[in-house]
Amino acid sequence: MKIASGHRLTKWYNRYPDPHQLKVKEKLSDIKKVPVENIFLGNGSDECIDILQRAFCEPAVDNIIICPPTYGMYEVCANVNNIQVKKVNLTTEFQLDLEAIENAIDENTK
Repeated sequence: MKIASGHRLTKWYNRYPDPHQLKVKEKLSDIKKVPVENIFLGNGSDECIDILQRAFCEPAVDNIIICPPTYGMYEVCANVNNIQVKKVNLTTEFQLDLEAIENAIDENTK
């Protein structure tokens, strides 16, 4: 952006947004009636999945259950984070197989 001689920018501009997303979280808090400290935002679903797995799973110890067909990043992030993936397919009606999921859960399932 070219600024004409004698003109100054009247606002501080930055290429990077607030890393804590405080203003966005405050607006969401007002709309959803959820405390700001309970709101988690990420740069797309891939980042959120990765961060949640890193936060709640211990590598080479914990496991997650996915229900194919599903979004592939659950398994990709688990592989990157050294988290075992257990697969329980959806039923032929594309519903969760609750009994099979319950049977797949163990003490290290997150």
